[in-house]
Amino acid sequence: MLAKLISLLTISLLSLAVTHAAEPVLFEDNFNNGMSEQWQIVGLSSDDYRIKDGGLEVRVQSHTYTRESPMIKVILPFTSSGSVIASVDVEILDKFTASDEMVGMFLIDESGREFRATKARIDRKLLFAPPAVNFIGETGHEDDFSNYAYTYHPASEKSETLRIIVRSHYAYFQVGPNDNGKYQNFFSSAIRKNSKERGFCLCTTGAPEGAEHWVRFDNFRVTQKGK
Repeated sequence: MLAKLISLLTISLLSLAVTHAAEPVLFEDNFNNGMSEQWQIVGLSSDDYRIKDGGLEVRVQSHTYTRESPMIKVILPFTSSGSVIASVDVEILDKFTASDEMVGMFLIDESGREFRATKARIDRKLLFAPPAVNFIGETGHEDDFSNYAYTYHPASEKSETLRIIVRSHYAYFQVGPNDNGKYQNFFSSAIRKNSKERGFCLCTTGAPEGAEHWVRFDNFRVTQKGK
């Protein structure tokens, strides 16, 4: 039953890939004229980020990712019960060299980061994380995590669009679009239902101590269906 439900949700989400451009914009920043005043800088010094050539560039922080890791966040008026799509273009300017070095976008609430869409260096490879998940067990055993296959897909240092969809108390990680306007589905998970506030953040961590690694964000956009 759960596997069938996930399949139906995936088909529904793919249809959103074609129509999301017509959805009303909840928040948008292309960084062409600096940063929107709605952004909040948490834990970064003024030397850790810059606007350059119409994009936001951020220094990869040297510590391992934790709930307290620095971020650039925006709080927006939506809940997990609605239908929201957030997307951002992510480019790696300096090659990642440390294990678990990562960059991406997170869904957040007042408790912190809850769901992510990232590029990360795992086993010496640059991959999208979290991975795609597929049920491979027998019907009726969907609650056993050993019945799922976890597949990582290669990411690129070049600019790629990461997307988080929030819909009916679930979040979905997608990458795309391809030449046909479709997005590839990766990870999905239930999210907290009773959060007091919601938003998204941009985050990058895990660089070797003393390294000068930078990443670039562009075309950040959040749309909300039915608004």
